[in-house]
Order: sequence, then structure tokens, then C-alpha cells
Amino acid sequence: MERKDITKQVVETPEEKGLSTNLTQITTEIKSYQSVAGQSIFEIGRRLKWVKEKKNLAHGEFGKWLDSIKMNGRLAQQFMKIVNEIPNARTSSHLGMQALYEIATLPEEERQKLHRLESGEEKTPDEMTVRELRELKKQLKTKDDQHAAEQAALKDKYEARLRRIKAEGIREVEIPVPTVPEDYEDLKKQTKLLATKNQLLEEVNAEGDREVEALREERDQYAETSEKYEQMTEKIEQLKHQQTLLMENNELNRQFNQLVQAAIDAADRLNEVVERSDFTKIDAYDNAILALLRLKDKMSRNVQRLEAGLEQNPWSEEQ
Repeated sequence: MERKDITKQVVETPEEKGLSTNLTQITTEIKSYQSVAGQSIFEIGRRLKWVKEKKNLAHGEFGKWLDSIKMNGRLAQQFMKIVNEIPNARTSSHLGMQALYEIATLPEEERQKLHRLESGEEKTPDEMTVRELRELKKQLKTKDDQHAAEQAALKDKYEARLRRIKAEGIREVEIPVPTVPEDYEDLKKQTKLLATKNQLLEEVNAEGDREVEALREERDQYAETSEKYEQMTEKIEQLKHQQTLLMENNELNRQFNQLVQAAIDAADRLNEVVERSDFTKIDAYDNAILALLRLKDKMSRNVQRLEAGLEQNPWSEEQ
């Protein structure tokens, strides 16, 4: 059966006398009356609030006054709640009483947000129907309940920990005297040796500069033939090349020396932390335990690599 298109014209009946027969016009009029109705909610709420707050009525008089205008107390509270919680009446005047009240009873921080409904649609509260607003409230309550449960579980866990500590009593922890690792002095000697080598290399480098300059002067003054000049020039270039290699090696040694010193400083600080820590008071679920385990693994691997590297170096056996 073919469906009738009602978007073009509404058939007028005797009961609807005076109404437009154009659906677009009818739609416009409905929206206009909705706006007036929405605005009236705010105006009524403002006046109810004024009577309650400014008239200094005796206890029970406000309820009697509501009875005189045939309005129950619950409805009056809804009007005033809307006025208190939704100050911008213009942007919400198209909404009905129930939708406005649902929005007014939402947490303030949720009223302007975009929310995803069960249908997958994303809307702000002022775009939702009453059913959708109640669905949103249910979602928010579920999240709040979950958060409260997590907080309660966390609180229980720490209270249990506190009870355990109190039951065990406060233990006196003896802070041991920091001990120096067996290889600490060896590392310091190696660092000092590297520093001495670097200083010697710098002195050799300076001596090389002076030797190159002396050769240049000798070449310019005493080279009688072009062949002699070329021989002396070649000698100068060889010396400069050797000097460049020496400088590069010196820079590598300097950088390595800095890294070794930084590692020794870090080892000193770690040694102090380890010596002063009471590991029995760190909970198993504390992130510090995982971090310490990762640090231990890294240090073990680095020690193995360091030992392998030192075995390959010829001067390590001489120390």
C-alpha cells in the first residue's frame, strides 16, 4: 500500500479550524511555542526562587503559598534547580521541563561535553532526548561506582599494610657502614692512568706542533734545490699526519675517560642507596622493585661486557 506524503499539506478538519494547512508552517509554529514554553520554565523558576529567598517566609509558609497557586513542592524544586544550574536560558529554551531538569542534575563538568551513547551517536546533553539523558546518567554512575570501588580497594590494601607494619612493630634498622667495592680502587687507578696518558699525549701533540714549525723554517731557509724542498715538504706532511692520528686518539681517550668517571660517580651514588635501603619495607607491588630488577640485569650484562673487553686489551694484564 502506498504511503501518503504528509510533508506537502495537512488536511484541515473542523476541530483544527484556524490552523495552517502547510506542514512547514506548522513545524515553525511548534518550534516557536516550544521556545516560549522553555523560556517560561526559566521565568517561573526565577520567580519561585525569589519568593523563597527574598520574602523571608516563616517555616511552612512557602509550601502553603505553593498550594495557593496549585503547584506541588517537587515541581517547584525542579523549576528552581533548573534556574540555579542552567544560567544561560537562551541556549536551552527549546528544551522541555524534564530534559532541562535531567541536564540540571548532571555533574557540571559533563553538561557541555560530547558524549557517546549506546547507539554510537555522539551528542552534547542539550542535543539529547530525555531517554538519552537518562542513559548518559546511567553511564556516568557506572563510571563513578567503578572509580569508587577502585579507590576502596586501594584504601583497603594500604590499611592492611599499615596494620601489618603496626603488628610487626617498628624495627630498628642498622645503617651499615658503606663498603667499597673490591674493584673500586682498580677503577680509580685506571681512571688516573688514563688522565696521565691524556696529559702526556697533549704534551706530545704540542711538541709535534713545534717540530712541524721548525721543519717549515728549515725548509724555507736551507732547501737549495727543488728536490730537497719536496723531500722536506713530504717529511712535514708525514709528521702532520702522525700528529692528526695522535690528536684523534687523544680525543677518544679523553671521552672514554669522562665516561669511566661518570660511571664511577654513578656507582658511588648507587652504593650509598643500596647500603642505606631497607629492602624488607618495599612492597612486592611497588614499582621500585621492578626498576631495581631491571637495573640489576643491566649492570650484570655490562660487567660481563667490560670483562670481555678488558681481556682483549693488551695493557690490562700489565696493571
